[in-house]
Amino acid sequence: MEAIEWFLTDYLGRSPELLFTQTTIRPQEYHQWKDTKIPINELPLKLFTALCSLSQLSYEEVLKLLVRYELCLL
Repeated sequence: MEAIEWFLTDYLGRSPELLFTQTTIRPQEYHQWKDTKIPINELPLKLFTALCSLSQLSYEEVLKLLVRYELCLL
């Protein structure tokens, strides 16, 4: 799921480690999501909650950005 890393690094300009220090997401979880081809709709709610909190965007806005990024990769 390259979209997660893109969102953190390119969109927010932050390091992925920010997820581990400011949320309840563990590094193992992040790497599992990032390294697999898990569909966006199967990502856990706590990841979306963390991304919304870090970006101060709504759930819908974060979802749209991730989907748009994934579609550009196809």
